Amino acid sequence: MKFHWSSMSLKIKNRIYACQQMYIFISYFTFFSRTA
Repeated sequence: MKFHWSSMSLKIKNRIYACQQMYIFISYFTFFSRTA
């Protein structure tokens, strides 16, 4: 049960990390498109 919970939290962390990376990428893209 403990292993299942740890893997579940790891998936959630990976998803949050992916969302953060996407948000950073979009913010950079919009910034450069405005300055260009």
